[in-house]
Amino acid sequence: MSGDVSRTFPDGSSLVKAQQLAWTPWLAPGTRFKLLDLDRSFNKMTLLIEADAGVALPPYRHYGAGEYYIEAGAFECDRGALGVGDYLYEPGGAVLRAARFAVASQVYALIHGPLRLLDAAPGTDALRDVDWHLQRARESGTATHIPLDFD
Repeated sequence: MSGDVSRTFPDGSSLVKAQQLAWTPWLAPGTRFKLLDLDRSFNKMTLLIEADAGVALPPYRHYGAGEYYIEAGAFECDRGALGVGDYLYEPGGAVLRAARFAVASQVYALIHGPLRLLDAAPGTDALRDVDWHLQRARESGTATHIPLDFD
């Protein structure tokens, strides 16, 4: 068994070699994500998020909880300033405004349900759910470790 490739196992387990995945553009220019896992039963996404210094996120609402652990860098939002080793939990229904990455950053995120962009233009898709993330990861060729037997 090769130890250098991401793969899934018959019991549903997965092993992801995240350093081998390319970054995929995310919510705002200067932000990128790696889709580590998803669970359609709960519309849950496990992501690594990377952001350039000074990038602001558009305001969004959580439909489910969001959990964020700062692995590198710093993140500022209306909840306060977070640095390396800090964790932020946001319950379903919470709105995140005035969020920005003070310096180049990397965040481990568990997002339990879709995000809705609050400033999206009328008539555009403002929902950032499992399907949105999976489609972008597929387009960038970084979803081969995600089982697709549910399509």
